[in-house]
Amino acid sequence: MRRRPRVILLIESSRAYGRGCLQGIAAYVRVRGPWTCIHLERGLAEGVPAWMERLPADGIIARIENAALARFLQHRRLPTVDLRGRFRIPGFVTFDSDHDAIVRLAVEHFLARGFRHIGFCGFAGLDFSDRRRDALIRRLARHRLAPLIYEMTDVSHGASTVTLESAGSRHLKELSKWLKRLPSR
Repeated sequence: MRRRPRVILLIESSRAYGRGCLQGIAAYVRVRGPWTCIHLERGLAEGVPAWMERLPADGIIARIENAALARFLQHRRLPTVDLRGRFRIPGFVTFDSDHDAIVRLAVEHFLARGFRHIGFCGFAGLDFSDRRRDALIRRLARHRLAPLIYEMTDVSHGASTVTLESAGSRHLKELSKWLKRLPSR
């Protein structure tokens, strides 16, 4: 009898993205499995779990949010799928959002409804936010439009997602003023 693959899941479930990833993995395992999945709840910005060094596994699916975890997983030399794409680690498969497709759908939606002013709110220097902003700029340029952009810039480059989101909550008053100044269509 064939042994089930042992897969470590380093994915937090406190956010919709992580829960969605876990649900997708569960759906895949139901169809293609069986796997033995090892998942212990952890925070988004946590480092390397102590149990990881000794745990036998055939592969890892992880949201790699910090450099310490990235280095450790490289050292483990196991097949790894990165659900974050922050570090672009050679040999790891990266599962990332298709920012161009997301922006295309959003722009088509708004333009079809007569909107000519499209705004973007993000974090300057945060990789996925920068990629989404750049995709929006390119897409709107095809329509001879430019996005209205609000970016939080007082946070350090390379900060964790949790740090940046916390900084974002301090911007609520400024963001509210920016939103009120935007054209209605």
